[in-house]
Amino acid sequence: MLTDDLDARDSLQDLLRRVSVTRFNELYPQRFGDFSAFLNRNNLITAYQDGGRALAEFDRSIRAAATVPDVISRGPRNPVRRAAIRARSAVRPRARRLRA
Repeated sequence: MLTDDLDARDSLQDLLRRVSVTRFNELYPQRFGDFSAFLNRNNLITAYQDGGRALAEFDRSIRAAATVPDVISRGPRNPVRRAAIRARSAVRPRARRLRA
């Protein structure tokens, strides 16, 4: 769909009925694989290496920390780490769908 196809009166539901994400969904696994291969070729460490064990370990550590009484997390103070956590939070739902 091009912006020329949009009408200011269209509702979100109208737009969703006119848009197909089938091709995007078909190509996504290959494109994600290409991206992952690029990261690996350039020796960039990712949480997806080793079958996603790093992701699973991180998730376990968060669950364990959440059960500790009287602990209030104010989040990491390092701005780079805060940005990394925000980025990971944005990617996590898609990664889970790919693993399924």
